[in-house]
Amino acid sequence: MKISLESLKTHWPQALLLLFSFIGFLDATYLTVVHYANFRLPCAIFTGCETVTNSVYSTMGGIPVALLGVFFYLFVFLATIGYLLHRHRYMPYILVYVSFSAFLFSLYFISLQIWVLKAICFYCVMSATLSTLIFLTTVYYRWHRLP
Repeated sequence: MKISLESLKTHWPQALLLLFSFIGFLDATYLTVVHYANFRLPCAIFTGCETVTNSVYSTMGGIPVALLGVFFYLFVFLATIGYLLHRHRYMPYILVYVSFSAFLFSLYFISLQIWVLKAICFYCVMSATLSTLIFLTTVYYRWHRLP
């Protein structure tokens, strides 16, 4: 199957997954670069970006949470392209489970920002929103058994 604008119109859930995962990949990559380069993170909408990204919760086992996000968004992007090309019948199920896990992680990290750190990171909220949208799109896709 060729990926074209016309095929993306008929496969709008996959188009959304590609869009959301691409934006999420850019966001998570930016946060990862900022983490490793020790740049100051500009925060225009909220005032807690530095607090959140420099907290003890910004890493898991020494790995930046943002880097885990990079891997998640890259997986969703590549799996969606792979599904469009090869129609592997289990891929939509895998995407639902993987995106559900990311959704749960997002809930956890947003909760930490609100109730523990009492600081909000715009880039983290954007990532949580995107992972939620990815999860909802995969659930909608599976529920309606779209092509």
